[in-house]
Amino acid sequence: MSGSVYGGDEVGAVCFDFGSHSVRCGFAGEDSPKANVPTHMLTGDENTKFHVGTNAIMFPREKSEVVSPIKDGMIENWDQYETMMDHLYTRCLSVESKEHPVMMSEVAWNKMEKRHKTCEIMFEKYKVPAFYLCKNAVLVAFASGRSTALVLDSGAAQTTAVPVHDGYVIQHGVVRSPLAGNFLAAQVRDYLKDQKIDVVPTYKIASKDPVKEGQTPIWTARKNIPNVSNTWHDYQVDQVIEDLIHHVLQVHDKPATEEELSMIPGSGFEFPNGYSHLFGAERFKIPEPLFDPLGTNLRILGGDMLAAQHVLSSSISMCDIDVRPGLW
Repeated sequence: MSGSVYGGDEVGAVCFDFGSHSVRCGFAGEDSPKANVPTHMLTGDENTKFHVGTNAIMFPREKSEVVSPIKDGMIENWDQYETMMDHLYTRCLSVESKEHPVMMSEVAWNKMEKRHKTCEIMFEKYKVPAFYLCKNAVLVAFASGRSTALVLDSGAAQTTAVPVHDGYVIQHGVVRSPLAGNFLAAQVRDYLKDQKIDVVPTYKIASKDPVKEGQTPIWTARKNIPNVSNTWHDYQVDQVIEDLIHHVLQVHDKPATEEELSMIPGSGFEFPNGYSHLFGAERFKIPEPLFDPLGTNLRILGGDMLAAQHVLSSSISMCDIDVRPGLW
């Protein structure tokens, strides 16, 4: 829609994609989003209700709690949602909401009352000239040039398989599993705890000295740190865990034995306090439960503990038999 004619004028549509971990926004027709903002935000005071954005949430504030407007992929807190939209329009896009039509993605299981509330806010508060709410699985299928597809989406909170037929989601074929990014982070925490590796977040560190791999870190604690909340401290630890996952963990091409994994060179990672650790076979073992959860100490409650391939096969088997050939 970028550069298309709307109401006699040439305008670009604005796209919003809300997720449990981050929010993407940008202009339709462009190759990448204009901004990728954390979904989480900090509670404020009577002057500033919420602090939104990457820089704002990383700054330590007295007893500010980390909150999120998204729960189970759906908008749960509408005040936080409006604060996020204000930030996206003013700080990220720098456009007037009334001048651009909007397309927003939603999860396949979004409730009707939440869809109505979203439309109400966009039309009444932001005065958008046009608004389209579309299932994210349908958008993925269309972006791949297909109107019929089986879309596997593994995000922060859950892994889902959504069958799309002729541009419409087959609701009774949607399958969800909690084995996703948050589960992976929990597995990393358990491993670090077993190895007695203390994860010190960046905000606590004033300086550090270089040490050899495996040696006790030498660092100086930062002084005059505000009395931060537990949720904010945990969020900062999660940032270190997330960085470790991105740089170290890897999925092997095929099932491998302990001996085969031990022959693969390890990958080192330096923690914020200067401690350096070499990850060997465990960097392949930690993400393996995403595909083979049996025998693993699963710590996530709720939902079926289905591996990624079982999520796909279960979704296909729940669809009508005449639709299945187009999903394989």
